[in-house]
Amino acid sequence: MALGKVLVTVFATAATLAGAGYLISTFGQPTPNGTGNGNGNGPPKLGSWEFAEWTTTATDPAAELPTIVVLHDTDSGDADIRAMFAGFESPARVLVPLGTVGSGQKRSYIEPQADLMTLQKVSIGLQDFLFAALQERKVKGRLIVVGLGSSGTLATALGLFAGLAVRQAYALGGSYNTSSVPLAPQADVKIRQWLQSVLSKSVQDATTEAFKLMTSRGFNAELLIGDFDLPVTTAVFKAWLWPELLQGVGEA
Repeated sequence: MALGKVLVTVFATAATLAGAGYLISTFGQPTPNGTGNGNGNGPPKLGSWEFAEWTTTATDPAAELPTIVVLHDTDSGDADIRAMFAGFESPARVLVPLGTVGSGQKRSYIEPQADLMTLQKVSIGLQDFLFAALQERKVKGRLIVVGLGSSGTLATALGLFAGLAVRQAYALGGSYNTSSVPLAPQADVKIRQWLQSVLSKSVQDATTEAFKLMTSRGFNAELLIGDFDLPVTTAVFKAWLWPELLQGVGEA
């Protein structure tokens, strides 16, 4: 798959994962204690968001760790995302907030045809999750954010607007436009977005113009066009994102 580059706290007892990490919570799983997770009678929450959490290696879950926040797509549950990290050898914490649109495993953060105002509202809501994670977990450095599928748009938005919480933002999917680019960076954030080559020329052109505007305003932003399908597969995730994530975790 060739890419064309366009420059433009205390936890509940954790189970051991097959990939040698620790599974701390899954979507919809009640937590047996209330430490940092509400009253202990319902699913764990950070801010107002239910979430899944695990570590990539058998590191003490209470230790200070580089932390990756993954925004799932409509067809990916937390088990699918855990499979994407199987064999990831650098110690890290992974947090996956559960989308509030839909039900069961068919959740998303926004409706497919959501307008700009809705996108901005959800992005602000996810910032609440990011800052709660920084406050309630021992995070080494700022957060790394990954967006899968349509959630890639949100990952890019968080990289642009939540620089105080985010140091790297990666989007495997989604698109972007110039009307959602701030005037200047809050902090140095590495932003990378992979755009599907099958998208219409108008979407590709609009996203390209958005990334050109980002770079002109001082953002460390790069757009890449890729031949990949959705939902994002484990193979694509490992081939394209692991090198970036391993480097990012190592720099924390």
